[in-house]
Amino acid sequence: MKQTNGGGETCIRAATAADARRVRAIERAAQRLFLDSPHPECADLDPIPCDRLRWQAESGWLYVAVDPDDRPVGFIACSVIDGDVFVEEVDVLPSHAGRRIGARLLDTVAAAARARGIRRVVLTTFADVPWNAPYYERLGFRPLSEPEWGPELVERVEEEDESGLDRAARVCLVRSVAP
Repeated sequence: MKQTNGGGETCIRAATAADARRVRAIERAAQRLFLDSPHPECADLDPIPCDRLRWQAESGWLYVAVDPDDRPVGFIACSVIDGDVFVEEVDVLPSHAGRRIGARLLDTVAAAARARGIRRVVLTTFADVPWNAPYYERLGFRPLSEPEWGPELVERVEEEDESGLDRAARVCLVRSVAP
């Protein structure tokens, strides 16, 4: 699956294992934005390990937005939990922000989910960071209440809390991808 934005600036393609190092660099660059947020500790989190990214690429759950020279400028890394697509990370280089690349990456994953018979896309994010929950809500996500969480999502939220992400500041969001 490869799609352009109509202007030829970037396109979205399935990632390969060879994209893993560049994806990690994009994640690190995007994390720096947290320095001026309510959660500056996130600027120093470890990026997704290369072996995990390679697995996601091989599983068809890692997509990259690439520039005209096929250099990744954004990515979305996912897995399947509780029968839903779970967005583990979506980042765009700060120099490419404001071009709807993140929205297009999310739409790509939604289309992939629909093609595989998966009905929802789920993610966890900060409620109080403008480019987190408010951004996703503008893209059609809604809060997912705790009684709606499956056991794997509960485990994921607990892992995030143990890793230092403030659970009180986090929210689970969901978007339907059913036709």
